[in-house]
Amino acid sequence: MAKMDNRKQVVTVASSGTVSTGFTLQAHEIFIGAIFPDMDVGTVGLEYTQDSGANWHPILDPADGDDLLVVKSGADPGVIDISDFIRFAHANKHHQLRFTCASQTSGAVNITVLTKG
Repeated sequence: MAKMDNRKQVVTVASSGTVSTGFTLQAHEIFIGAIFPDMDVGTVGLEYTQDSGANWHPILDPADGDDLLVVKSGADPGVIDISDFIRFAHANKHHQLRFTCASQTSGAVNITVLTKG
């Protein structure tokens, strides 16, 4: 059995920012998780671009068609598996993802994206 590689990317939401820097996935990465710090209160969502960031679109929740809520409130640190929601976004250098959130008035925050594949 082939060894599965692990990769870590850190994305940042700037102070007073409402979106993180973008991250990408490689074709072989199957499992994708995110580690969230204690953030300013508010929901955390996920957006996708297929044109190098010119246009961003929300990832939708397949259960109800509304914008996907990755984290209900960023007020506590935590970890979540987002693999099922973003498997389509692999292996294209123009495809990127980023997190959306409430304005980070208490300073910049780093979100760690972990992949395995």
